[in-house]
Amino acid sequence: MNFSWEPFCAPLNENEVRFYESFEQGNVGDFVRIKVRVKHELCITPQQHPSLILPFDRFIHERIMLVPYQDFLQHALIYMQVHFPNVIIPHELMYTMLPFLMTCVRDARSSPSGFYYESPRIRVFPLGLNVFVRMLFGQSNNASINNIIARLDSMGEVQFVPASKEAIESLEKVKIQNSNAIEKCSVCQFEFNVGMEVTKMPCNHLYHQECIVQWLETNHMCPMCRYAMPTSTSA
Repeated sequence: MNFSWEPFCAPLNENEVRFYESFEQGNVGDFVRIKVRVKHELCITPQQHPSLILPFDRFIHERIMLVPYQDFLQHALIYMQVHFPNVIIPHELMYTMLPFLMTCVRDARSSPSGFYYESPRIRVFPLGLNVFVRMLFGQSNNASINNIIARLDSMGEVQFVPASKEAIESLEKVKIQNSNAIEKCSVCQFEFNVGMEVTKMPCNHLYHQECIVQWLETNHMCPMCRYAMPTSTSA
């Protein structure tokens, strides 16, 4: 198995602008917006197994985190391991990659043009990372084709099916009314503010609009209770 990663940049879209305008109502300070895309590949020597193509893409796992700058500097490993378990990003790679992440975060904050969103109350600077995890099977490897298939089956357990566009667009918008019952978004871990418009899943769990849309575009299940939203392949 080997690994690699590369940074990338993505422009701010209109939905994200609206989210940050709402987000800054109850928050102050510098925040890191971290978008990580993980791609798994299976590489098999063509001469050994001509019917299998090199490389073989398995899936792409994508996650966005919005974290206070100082919190990320102090607890970066915890944030990454919570959002990317060992089956998605192996711990070996996580430890190797972490110093690079920390350097990128510090560099982005110190750059005059490094901010993703800036207002009198908050500044958000981005970090985008493509991560590639490759499993190699070649002539020097004693694994049989049956072992390879078994590995693929085990990887299939963590594949994610996105919710359908129609299901995402149908989600109900509600406003937080009661300060005694304020919850937090389980995706970004920030509390909601009274009067904030949030998105409610059919299971009644609440999320920031951007957070749950980004989640459901990758995984059709509720992050808290695994309620299954309709998918484009649903019967």
